[in-house]
Amino acid sequence: MKNAPLLRLARVVHTFLAMSSWRLERLSVGWVLRNLASISVAWLVVRVDDVGLTIAYAALTACAYYGGNTILLATRAREHMIARHGADAAWLRYERILALMFLNQGLGLGALGSLSMGRFAASPGIVALGASLLVVGVVTKVWSAVEIGVDVYFYKDMFLGRRLGELVVGGPYRFIPHPIYTVGQLHAYGYALLQRSIPGLVGAVACHLGLLAFHRLAEGPFLARGDVRDPSPLDLATVSRAEARASYTALDEFVFVEQAFAREELAPLVDEAERLAERATRKVVPGYKRSGSVSYFQILDEAPAIDAFYRSKELIAWLSEVAGAALLPCPTSDPHACALYYYTRPGDHIGFHYDASHYRGARYTALVALVDGSSSRLLCQPFKKHRKDASEARVATVPGSLAFFNGDNLWHAISPLGEGERRVVLSLEYVTDPEMGRLRRSLSNMKDAMTYFGFRQLFARRTHAR
Repeated sequence: MKNAPLLRLARVVHTFLAMSSWRLERLSVGWVLRNLASISVAWLVVRVDDVGLTIAYAALTACAYYGGNTILLATRAREHMIARHGADAAWLRYERILALMFLNQGLGLGALGSLSMGRFAASPGIVALGASLLVVGVVTKVWSAVEIGVDVYFYKDMFLGRRLGELVVGGPYRFIPHPIYTVGQLHAYGYALLQRSIPGLVGAVACHLGLLAFHRLAEGPFLARGDVRDPSPLDLATVSRAEARASYTALDEFVFVEQAFAREELAPLVDEAERLAERATRKVVPGYKRSGSVSYFQILDEAPAIDAFYRSKELIAWLSEVAGAALLPCPTSDPHACALYYYTRPGDHIGFHYDASHYRGARYTALVALVDGSSSRLLCQPFKKHRKDASEARVATVPGSLAFFNGDNLWHAISPLGEGERRVVLSLEYVTDPEMGRLRRSLSNMKDAMTYFGFRQLFARRTHAR
């Protein structure tokens, strides 16, 4: 192909600019202004040439990058961003933040090397060594970034909690396990030597150690763990209970069945859900959830088909065999036992949480999608209780699908709804022991009233005890 060399060169240039915080496909007026403001601050620091100011500036930019990025990727901060904004929007926000971190960390190290204080005498040998380290470091780092791709260089895989492809073994990765973090940092030392700067050398060492600490605390555990990819959907019409049980066990008590129920089977349930939509209690809990809900009390009064579906012996038998436990419907005094959730406005979502059980026995959740043509996803992190670095699965809950899991075990969320979209889900709760103490019942109902169904349901529940 005649244009292949030009395309490779364009890719190298594009990657180099992205590494320098200029992602051409993302550039906007705001992006350019932020970068120019950062460059202006660095220029002023260099012009002033004050030791204290320069050290403080370099330390601040390094801590913001190495410390800030470790906090964003090694804690639940990214989960909260994804739950609040959706994966794509959250990633773009993080990308803008990280681009500024990249730029300012480099500017801070450059300013430190430009200090007039702490310079040593030059010699041809030092100049040659500095130039060699600079070239080797830049070439290795850019080559490595071209191999892994700009998105991975910007930690998109770590931010989303799943790998974007297979581990790269080509290019410099054939010879060095982590070329960006080792040989790819030599340019910082080379620049300091060319500047004849002791502070620059100290800064290069400090930044190198910061990067290695980030790798140990955040990236290393992510690369070393077994990846949990989006679960392979099962078809209830063809899969055996034994196969469903095996999938459920393999994903730490979580299974997803894409074709669980035929549309004809769900049609009466959808009709009842649509009739109840205007009765939904809308609750907004800042930083956690936005959606509408219909409680089991309203379903008992106005949705007999949904109640019959919830109590279906065939469904309960199937779920019991998959769970490996004898399941029972929750008492009718539980407004959460069988409920409808309506996501109807842009941004409707629910943050990461466990379906914690207040019952004496375990509680299991079955989510049946009734209406869903949205970009919203069920976000799941199996193994979260066992591993801090648990990977994340994103599940499209198409109408008729079933997600079944141990509520106490699965860390999960619903990503935000897009513009002009709508999502209606039927939630079914089952328990191994329906007994619950009065205090726990009061606490559970209070929580449900505040976050889902409204306080009016606290009084309505008394008329539905069986």
